[in-house]
Amino acid sequence: MTIAVLPLTDAEASHVVRGRAALLTRLPSAKFDDVVWETEDLRTKAGMKTPRLYFTVNRSVTEAMPPRYGNVVKAWVSQQSGTPSRMKQRVDAARWVWRAVAERLGAAAADAFQWSDFQLADLQRAEQLMIDAGGAQSSVNKTAGTMGDMARDLAKGGIAPPLVFRPATKRSGDSNNRRVDDPQARATGVLTPAALHAIADIFAHAVTPADQVYSALLTLLIAAGIRWNEVLCIPLHALEDEQYDSRDVAGRLVRRDRTYLRYYKSKSQREGGDGVPSFERVPLTSSQAALARLAIDRLVACCADARAVASELRRMGGQWRWTGPVRPQFLNRDSIAEALGCGPSNADKILRQHSEVDPASRALAFPSRRIAIDAYEAYMTKRIAWRRLWTVEPRGANDGLHAADALVCARVNELHQTHGTTPMIGEISHAGLEAWLEGKQESGYLSVFRRHERLRGTRYFEPDGTPVMINSHMCRRLFVTNAYTAGVTTLDLMRWQGREHAGDLATYDRRSMLERAEGIKADIQSGRLRGQVAQAYVQIAEDERDEWLDGHVVATHVTPLGMCVHDFAATPCPRALNCLKECPDYLYDPNDGGQREQLVQLQRRTAAVLTQLKPEVEAGRIAPSWVDEHRRTLANVERILAMPASPDGAYLRPFVDAPDRFQPLTPGR
Repeated sequence: MTIAVLPLTDAEASHVVRGRAALLTRLPSAKFDDVVWETEDLRTKAGMKTPRLYFTVNRSVTEAMPPRYGNVVKAWVSQQSGTPSRMKQRVDAARWVWRAVAERLGAAAADAFQWSDFQLADLQRAEQLMIDAGGAQSSVNKTAGTMGDMARDLAKGGIAPPLVFRPATKRSGDSNNRRVDDPQARATGVLTPAALHAIADIFAHAVTPADQVYSALLTLLIAAGIRWNEVLCIPLHALEDEQYDSRDVAGRLVRRDRTYLRYYKSKSQREGGDGVPSFERVPLTSSQAALARLAIDRLVACCADARAVASELRRMGGQWRWTGPVRPQFLNRDSIAEALGCGPSNADKILRQHSEVDPASRALAFPSRRIAIDAYEAYMTKRIAWRRLWTVEPRGANDGLHAADALVCARVNELHQTHGTTPMIGEISHAGLEAWLEGKQESGYLSVFRRHERLRGTRYFEPDGTPVMINSHMCRRLFVTNAYTAGVTTLDLMRWQGREHAGDLATYDRRSMLERAEGIKADIQSGRLRGQVAQAYVQIAEDERDEWLDGHVVATHVTPLGMCVHDFAATPCPRALNCLKECPDYLYDPNDGGQREQLVQLQRRTAAVLTQLKPEVEAGRIAPSWVDEHRRTLANVERILAMPASPDGAYLRPFVDAPDRFQPLTPGR
């Protein structure tokens, strides 16, 4: 039997046209109809991964997706932003989805598939296929989330039916139902005390240029809490001191000192947006400023020679010129190696590309080669890559940051363990930092911790015996986590970090359950968290308040909808784990985008169920208690979503009027 292939719908055709245009703008070297796309054009820095994108069926690199499915997927990928790795994740998600669709439709899947027949079961089956294939929990969760993004985006465009898909695979590291007396440290992804000690020790005993520069960069990241790409965009004179007038506790006017760190902030929405860096000043505490000065002094000294090279290149307008006392007419292998500071093999590579046979050696069995000085200067000018001299590209007459004026500046291979340094400005890449921290097993390049262990006998391990693990983003998480632990409000931390959305801070908050519980206690004590527990607290004698509070806020549990302070060791949950049954122990953080997203999804699902079953309800075929339960849930969700965020970032207690298991005590008892 032959199945007629229907033409593309108007929505699908328009979507594909937009995708072709987007690909031409973003990835001009790729052809939309090709099965494989190269992503080299999207490389923005050395070391960035640029994977190939295979628009093929799962478990094949040659068999293309059916056109009706594949062209829509290509258009979707083309119109999304992100790195090449993120593009690959989207393509891989689409490949898993097609495998599930093909399994459902059978042998005729390529001809029978219609986007209007796209089903929730396809997404659920694709996730199960990844699980059956042995995928890691975190990978399955991320890919399944991407499948949900694809379904949502195509539904918005009128291509696929609206589907609400939530991955069944949990995110790794979920900390649900933890008591504060459990032996649990902070969540993963934040610098531990052992890691901080390791960085400090390396900074104090650094010998090689790589040890000196990378340890200073990590120290600066810890002190300021900025991003890795922002620490590379700091001007030479980074710290700015100023004085301001304030009042002491007695009301007297006093003059105080304040220090700012000057840098170019990435991901800025101002001054044109589109991630263009904008100049910022971040305030530092006295301890932060002292630590930053140590790191900055080290970097100024380490980068002095490279900065001199950058200054000379700027003076020459980006054109490389011979700087020796005598300008030779020709250069041979030895003179090139001496000028570049490289080995004979690297000099031979240059000669093979741009040289001629030296007439004086023609009679020899192996004649030598030479390069004219003009050709050598042209070759070096091409290698300079003028854009690399700008740490921040200029956008106006007085904008941008030249390498000669930057705090962090290095020559090519200056931080490499084995390669010779070249008198040109290079790039301090994140890949280089990772190799310094983790080593490269295939090339025998030891991590900094292993090298110092061999040289000095110092071992860097966590208390449980595992080696310390460090990456640059851990420093930013440590900054936010410590700030929250110290009592900094969300609003102040947003300003401190230059954040434009309060919810962005939630992913950086890695406090342990004990620290979260202590924060809730502090909110009760300060009056920021209100309700019957807080009312009971203020009615107790002052010398007994804190002891009473410690006995009642003994656990903090993370739920998808917020947090819970119920003590499950004392009594089971009286509401069967349904926080929205006016539970007085339920706490909601309006600044947490994840909690709000869960509530919005619950609101949509509940409303959809009530709408779909309205005829059954009106006919009396559904129990009134079931209907009341869903309407009650919907009303409570809407009540929570309508609550405004607190400017100081405190948790909110939505059901303050609900019956509470805590009873106010009379003063003095």
